[in-house]
Amino acid sequence: PDASVSVAARLVRDGEADAVFSAGNTGATVAAALLRIGRLEGCRRPAIATVFPFSSPVLLLDAGATIMCRPQDLLNFAILGGVFAQRYFELDGRARVGLINVGEEPGKGSDLAKEAHRLMEASPGLRFVGNVEGRDLGEGVADVLVTDGFTGNVILKTAEGVAHEILDLVRSALTGDALSRLAAGILRPRLAGVRDSVDPENYGGS
Repeated sequence: PDASVSVAARLVRDGEADAVFSAGNTGATVAAALLRIGRLEGCRRPAIATVFPFSSPVLLLDAGATIMCRPQDLLNFAILGGVFAQRYFELDGRARVGLINVGEEPGKGSDLAKEAHRLMEASPGLRFVGNVEGRDLGEGVADVLVTDGFTGNVILKTAEGVAHEILDLVRSALTGDALSRLAAGILRPRLAGVRDSVDPENYGGS
């Protein structure tokens, strides 16, 4: 009960702090938030949200807090993500919410995805754009992408791995012959900005 993350969460609950940040264990942070701050009414499970720094940034949740979800959980994540994205991205209207799935058609995917699609489509306060496939993450089709924590964590870790690999490929291409090194000197300031925006080490998991 006296661990720093637990104390920090309690300070938020009691109104003595506005937010809690932890550089420590994600599971402990989620547990502290659940036990000390509690949940919004109607929210059964927590979600971890992470922002992908595309030209049109997109919020992904859940990125690993709730591995086994019910359809209602995904609807809750959609509502929470929609409110967060609208404020965080300073959108003029309601955030566009998409459901991660293996196809765009409403009848595609697992029973969880099909029922979650039905619930989101019927939710009047949600700007639901339908199913979104993994290849469309950075295409600007949605501001919020919703999935279960297992799938979301795989997407997050895959994106981190791809980002590292692309950075390594660019680095290799610019450290070859003299002409490549000359080009690297000219491009370095611009490339440093790109590197900083996609390097997961600058952000952590979420």
